[in-house]
Amino acid sequence: MEFDNSGSLTRSYVHANAQVLSQDDYTQADPVTGEPNRYYYIHDRLGSVRIVYHPAMAEPINSYTYDPYGQDFASECSPIVYPNQQTQYNPFKFTGQWHDSEFNHYYLRARMYDPFMARFTTRDPVFGKADECLTLHKYLFSLNDPVNNLDPSGKSAINIMAGLEAAATVYATGLTIATVGADLGNLDLIIAGGYVQQLSGLAFAWGYATAGAGDKVVRVSRWGKPGLGKGDWVMKGKANYLNWIFSGKLQPGMTNQFASYKTAQEFLVNSSDLVWPSGFFGFMKGLLGQRRYMP
Repeated sequence: MEFDNSGSLTRSYVHANAQVLSQDDYTQADPVTGEPNRYYYIHDRLGSVRIVYHPAMAEPINSYTYDPYGQDFASECSPIVYPNQQTQYNPFKFTGQWHDSEFNHYYLRARMYDPFMARFTTRDPVFGKADECLTLHKYLFSLNDPVNNLDPSGKSAINIMAGLEAAATVYATGLTIATVGADLGNLDLIIAGGYVQQLSGLAFAWGYATAGAGDKVVRVSRWGKPGLGKGDWVMKGKANYLNWIFSGKLQPGMTNQFASYKTAQEFLVNSSDLVWPSGFFGFMKGLLGQRRYMP
């Protein structure tokens, strides 16, 4: 909601699935009924607002075009197609995030992002992952791949394909994803954009009832035989060389079956199905990231 200096409501917004869907403009309210003018938003695959329209109008009220890093250049090319491309006030633009027009920065919760510089304006509060060097860069936006990644938190990039994978997993198996944006464990699976529509109300309800509220969906990796079964050993995180080494699969002996790095597989599972191995050697394996899959 937005208010003027006198405290009167000027605009309110409807959000769903981490996206802004519509705007109610009370500065244009009907003098008789007091009903506000309602404008609707159309997004692209990243959740960026591309069109703002009013049902009574024959053409878009606002239209936007962005370069890959979010710089808006609609004013340079859209007037030919949509003469009234920027007539309605709208602060939500690239990836559906709030835009500070005075500084041309985007508010991404933990930090501000400058689309002109294609960098964050302050250091990353998260250290990053040692096995993913781009995450160690303190000012990099979306791992330098803004076409396929998002960063609504200002802390960690999100791959939009992970959202598609999560949607398919939730719909097919009823795995729970609780409260949008509630924790970082689920943040990389709940994506603003078209893919999130795959997460139907039925899937949410079914997952909530069967998998347990608040259970995180996490990525695990393993090497060797295809598939994932009860009791299998897995590594927390992606299938990378570091996890392959820590899995012990590169050693032909030592009671461990050798498996080529090329046999890597990744799965999305409930975090509650991952068990820390028992015993002294199990404890040491757990420190390396190994877990037993026990659904």
